[in-house]
Amino acid sequence: MSTYERLTPTDPQMTAFGQGPEDEPVVMVNLLRYRARAAYPREYEGPDPEVPGEAAYRRYAEAAFQRVRALGGRLVWGGPSYMTLIGPSNERWDEVLVVFYPTRAAFLAMLEDADYQTALVHRQAALAETRIFACKEM
Repeated sequence: MSTYERLTPTDPQMTAFGQGPEDEPVVMVNLLRYRARAAYPREYEGPDPEVPGEAAYRRYAEAAFQRVRALGGRLVWGGPSYMTLIGPSNERWDEVLVVFYPTRAAFLAMLEDADYQTALVHRQAALAETRIFACKEM
């Protein structure tokens, strides 16, 4: 298991991402590992906090994908990961999502959207670990 525990990009990572062409399409490859139980903050006042991490992520995804679609993006592919074929044998991912954004600017706009920001509590509660790779289309 990795010791990398960040669930959000660092400021330098976001700066580097933002320096690319704003009108360039981007595909985000998301590796997700869920908590057995969602870890909502004490002050959370939303729907049942006593849910599996995967259920909490679905709450986030419902709001996030509304924003993705509104900005012209789409889920390209998503599904459960059942094994690592090449890589550390102790590395485990529950799900992989591939999401297309028509432009970098669209992705950045989503991050600033108030509804998206509100939904982030579910993402933070849901994930034990994640990786997101920003990719160019071929």
